[in-house]
Amino acid sequence: MLHSLSGMLSSESGLELSDLIANEHLRLQGPLTAKEVAHRVQMGSGATTKLIDRLESKGFIKRSPHPTDRRSVVLESLAGDFPTVPKLIEFDRRVRERMEELDPAVRPVVAQFMKDVSQDIMEVLE
Repeated sequence: MLHSLSGMLSSESGLELSDLIANEHLRLQGPLTAKEVAHRVQMGSGATTKLIDRLESKGFIKRSPHPTDRRSVVLESLAGDFPTVPKLIEFDRRVRERMEELDPAVRPVVAQFMKDVSQDIMEVLE
């Protein structure tokens, strides 16, 4: 299911799946160094450099010199420039409707569960 959603998002946004994954790490946990991005997307330095070049050329990230290591760069997501994907917007609408259908007393429990699962996914991916 998660793979299908990722594939659809990649297809509709016109970005490679690795680009989406890297941008999501930067958006949620950035700024990060190029080395940290390479580790998180499990790519070598050459492939990561190309990935960073693609994201920067499309305006999804900003590359800046590292403040203390002149050999390194810091990458920051420009999430506001991320492409709108109609199916993702529809998915978000449906999730919100499902939350509204829940008894107000259980909404915080479900929201915490979803947050915890999301955190577990991020930790496993790291």
